[in-house]
Amino acid sequence: MGVVTLPFDNYYRDHSHLSPEAREFVNYDHPDSLDTELFAKDLQSLINGSAVEAPSYDFSSHCRKSDRIRLDPQPVVLAEGILVLATREVRRCLDITVFLEAPEKLRLERRIARDVAHRGRTPEGVRRQFSMTVSPMYDEYVAPFAGEADLKIRGIGNFASEASTLVDLLVERIH
Repeated sequence: MGVVTLPFDNYYRDHSHLSPEAREFVNYDHPDSLDTELFAKDLQSLINGSAVEAPSYDFSSHCRKSDRIRLDPQPVVLAEGILVLATREVRRCLDITVFLEAPEKLRLERRIARDVAHRGRTPEGVRRQFSMTVSPMYDEYVAPFAGEADLKIRGIGNFASEASTLVDLLVERIH
């Protein structure tokens, strides 16, 4: 069975109209920083069996790239991103919701590793952003949906048993 992944991170709004300095002050952890309408439209297109040309995003400049990413429909469409559950229009498209839970310290460590390696950030800058926007937005727009998810997975350690539970849930919903 094929799977296509639609990352919500590709749908950040373009900020090329702002100076590079001004882009540093945008709250990228608020749901309004994402083009939710386009994401929901593309997600529904994939679910309906149509290919999409998803945007791509440059995290070091905070601008959308001109190139698009073609995604072909598959039997399973995985909508991935920390703010996926934060908006009603996206939640309406989802058959199964999974909440990956991890302690704040681990979330910070993972974010530092990712942002330094792949997004041109410094550890100090990541820590500052984490305390100013990431953690407060997590508390307001992410954590409240943990109890509403079909499956909550502890994002630490071995995922084997959680993966098995997810596969069982998928099989149950497909049949």
